[in-house]
Amino acid sequence: MTGLFHIEYRVKRISIRFGTYDDEAEAIGHLIQVNGREESFEGGLVYRGGGTSQGSGDLVSAVDIDNHVIEAQSAVKPRWWDNLSETRRQELLDLVGYDVPTDLSNAVIAAGGFTAITSFGQHTGKPQLGDQDRDWIRLRSVAAVVCSDPDH
Repeated sequence: MTGLFHIEYRVKRISIRFGTYDDEAEAIGHLIQVNGREESFEGGLVYRGGGTSQGSGDLVSAVDIDNHVIEAQSAVKPRWWDNLSETRRQELLDLVGYDVPTDLSNAVIAAGGFTAITSFGQHTGKPQLGDQDRDWIRLRSVAAVVCSDPDH
């Protein structure tokens, strides 16, 4: 069976849905190639199945502007996410790098975040989100840029 996977990505503020791929790795590889040749690559999503409409199919992975691949299956919504204000959530979605600024980390702590799996910056001493929390936020961040419905 061919065409099990589709990609959707954003370049120059334009969302593009493209291709049919036999496997997820092939689709991810294409997104990484697009990122390599397009300076304005904003992120990409890989869907299993679906038609030609934006966001159709089951989201299986994302590729961010740094070519980090985030698997949707392992990206679990943090328990504390809904306890944050919309403004603080957006700050986390916009966060570049791993370190969380003190005022934002205080809000995350108050919401119940930074569990035992949380690490501290090796060189900075600043709080960092745990891998699982960070992956979910990065997946949401890419989805918000590429797709009009990041909850899809």
